[in-house]
Amino acid sequence: MKYNILCILILLANTLIAQPIQTKPTTAKKLTLITSLTGVQKDSADVWYHTRVTYPCDYMTEQERAIIQQLNIARMYPKWYLYFYLKNPQTENEKSLYKTMMTMKSIPLPLKPSKACYESALCHAKTSGEKGYVGHDRQVPTCKQTFNGECCEYGSTQAKNIVLNLLIDEDVPSLGHRIICLTESYTQIGISTQPHSTYRFNTVIDFKN
Repeated sequence: MKYNILCILILLANTLIAQPIQTKPTTAKKLTLITSLTGVQKDSADVWYHTRVTYPCDYMTEQERAIIQQLNIARMYPKWYLYFYLKNPQTENEKSLYKTMMTMKSIPLPLKPSKACYESALCHAKTSGEKGYVGHDRQVPTCKQTFNGECCEYGSTQAKNIVLNLLIDEDVPSLGHRIICLTESYTQIGISTQPHSTYRFNTVIDFKN
């Protein structure tokens, strides 16, 4: 089993389906155009600008906000995401992700940070880490479950790796993480990354309609 272990919970699934860059893109600073993949000219600076986290969420760390931005890129600019993060899919799950994101409809709006979802994710990440637990069952009764969908990832620290692992969903036949991450009806999000006694780190991502 891979070092990065993923676990999944989907609640009320009635539909299937952020190092933020604050600088506004200018015509003087044009980055790579990826017309060969997207069929539409899209400036990289424009992608980073429109997916940044602007809603107030000082309660989350820079790394946690970076995860939100990576998710926003995957959801809003799926072909751009593939070009930079999965150019050459190798495994069956990578190939299926490539096919899904090449054909999916772009989700127009970014995820909005939610304090309630963050507190739910924080409590579960902290208590899971302290006990070395892997899964979705709350380890203490005071941990609220404020979410409609939840993803947990273990072992990674970089935002891009966390999101890519969840999207590829290796060794997860249901592809539940991928489904949650790319579900348009989920519009709110809270994320917490905490130490884990077994896998060094665990990240809990709670989504809400």
